[in-house]
Amino acid sequence: MVVVRLARHGAKKRPFYQINVAEKTAPRDGRFIERLGFYNPVHQGKAERVRVDLQRYDHWLEVGARPSERVVKLVKEFRKMDAIRVAAQLESGEDLVQAQVDSATDSETEVAEELADQPAAELVEGGEVEDVSDESQDDSGSPDDADESEPSS
Repeated sequence: MVVVRLARHGAKKRPFYQINVAEKTAPRDGRFIERLGFYNPVHQGKAERVRVDLQRYDHWLEVGARPSERVVKLVKEFRKMDAIRVAAQLESGEDLVQAQVDSATDSETEVAEELADQPAAELVEGGEVEDVSDESQDDSGSPDDADESEPSS
């Protein structure tokens, strides 16, 4: 039987829990199938208390995994916090799609723009990618190579 439960990590007197999918017979802190999120009961300041990948959590429930009582409470809390966060973003007029685009790193954006500007023929010619490094080595012969290729008189 597959279960969704907490696995304790962290230091002594400073607990930190991972939300894992595991076989029921596996040790609490041992082998697991997938990590879905975390629970930090001693969070301070702006640190997150709970994070759960809800899509994967729902998937595991659909295939028959049974969550522990504490995981059910944590997921319920996370869904509530997530709904409040989304409502606040909509209320402030922030476009959710634009927020996701803005969160992309600059390097990802630069690479995407460069690839979009290049025509497909330059990227791939005849179904094969040309290896420019081999051609540059053949064309640029050293003076030693030139002496060896010419017959000596």
